[in-house]
Amino acid sequence: MSHNNSDKKVSLCRYGCSKQIKFDDTKVGKNGRRIPLNLDGTRHDCPFSPHNQANQNLQTQVQQIDTTIPLFAEMVRQLKIANEFLEDIATNNTPKNWQTKYK
Repeated sequence: MSHNNSDKKVSLCRYGCSKQIKFDDTKVGKNGRRIPLNLDGTRHDCPFSPHNQANQNLQTQVQQIDTTIPLFAEMVRQLKIANEFLEDIATNNTPKNWQTKYK
């Protein structure tokens, strides 16, 4: 009688999501390790796994960069205006409409 290792026992996900998972010897990743499966046979993609945590951290960092870039762009724009104003003062070339020019 041949024993099929595909019918492994059900266990809880080790990353703490409390989902029941199983393994199937025919479902292996590129590294040869068995892929954790949900009880319905779909791949278990635990949100608490180190891989997913790293991806979530990366997404958070990208979002922070996306919000920071416009702030830096505005700061650079204001510094250029301030620099132009100071250059005009240094050369006694301040225009009469300086309030509107340096907005």
